[in-house]
Amino acid sequence: MSRKLLAAAATAAAVAAPVGCAGGDATPESADTTASKAPPAMEARLPERVSPQDETWLEKAHEANLAEIEAGGLAARKGSTGEIRSLGTMLVNEHRRLDQRLAATAAGLGVELPHTASAEQQEKHEALEKGEGRLFDRDFVEAMTAAHEEAVALTRTEISKGRSKEVVGLARQTLPELERHLAMFTRTGGS
Repeated sequence: MSRKLLAAAATAAAVAAPVGCAGGDATPESADTTASKAPPAMEARLPERVSPQDETWLEKAHEANLAEIEAGGLAARKGSTGEIRSLGTMLVNEHRRLDQRLAATAAGLGVELPHTASAEQQEKHEALEKGEGRLFDRDFVEAMTAAHEEAVALTRTEISKGRSKEVVGLARQTLPELERHLAMFTRTGGS
């Protein structure tokens, strides 16, 4: 259940509770105002563990993982060199592992993740599928370089602006791996 649904349910419960607590006839004159006062909204008492920044990073990082797993699988099958096929396999394995940690963190915090990569990422994947041979290799490296540059920037933003200790901690763990991937693609693109 998402945070928004939990907050709505808590608010509804807080508003409904005084109706049943008034006792006897519920006229304004006969109601005990101290007993029937609604407690402050439940959502106000619950600590905000996930800020909009944290939630956005979890969602975008998850979409990126899904896109890079798909692209990696494509490279593992279509790459014209052993190096490209190996990079593809590495992406699949490492982004699956990264995404498992991310999904567990999101679930523990009540953040619902998208089920697919973004529409833009899906379009890029479809374009990549059309490539063959050395052109595929070049397009794959360019696409993954750009994707990792964006992922590194998003992750640095989460580290500096996020509020959730769990999410910021995950971003700190993830950043070195993303930077390593970016360095690998940068070297491959330059050769």
